[in-house]
Amino acid sequence: MNVLVLDLDDTLVDDIRATRESVAQVLALENLAADSKVVDQALSHIRKMWSRHPHRHTGPLASVSGWEALWLPTTGSGLPATVADSLDMHAIQVWRTIIESLRGDPSQAIAVAHAFRACRRRALRLLPRVESGLKLLGRKHRLWVATNGLPAQQRMKIAATGLQPVLDRILISGEVGVTKADPGFAAAIGRSLRQDGQQVCLVLQPGIVITAR
Repeated sequence: MNVLVLDLDDTLVDDIRATRESVAQVLALENLAADSKVVDQALSHIRKMWSRHPHRHTGPLASVSGWEALWLPTTGSGLPATVADSLDMHAIQVWRTIIESLRGDPSQAIAVAHAFRACRRRALRLLPRVESGLKLLGRKHRLWVATNGLPAQQRMKIAATGLQPVLDRILISGEVGVTKADPGFAAAIGRSLRQDGQQVCLVLQPGIVITAR
């Protein structure tokens, strides 16, 4: 069988839409505005504050998005305690900034940070028709996932959405040691293919379809 290499976020698992829904939910719980424009503004705060975080490029965090950083696993992340603690404080500071921008009560930032984490985990789901599509593709292909991110979080997404049984291999930047944009990631895929005696027939990620041999 040939191998299909699939991206995870927004190819198989719903990411940005689920994130927007979760942001809107926690703002609405605080009786704050939660329309699309407000969510856009909140995401802007999230991106800007994450870009300035001192551990933004620490190990596997180099490929984590600003909104993912707000709901990373609290246990088993593999991150040093000082980094994990800084991420908890970061989430509180982000929500305090967002709440203040909406003239809400900034003392609710801790509660909102916890609420977002819970909402975002509940929002884990596959994109439409992914489940049926993978069953069809899996009849004649081996299915691999290549994804950026913190291993504990990406594997949690895979387990929570029921993908694990249909995937033959999972390659995560935090385990490979480089992001997907680095040639070293492609080299790691190549080594795995040679070890298994396989070849790639297609690579799929958001907005890109690349045939390969």
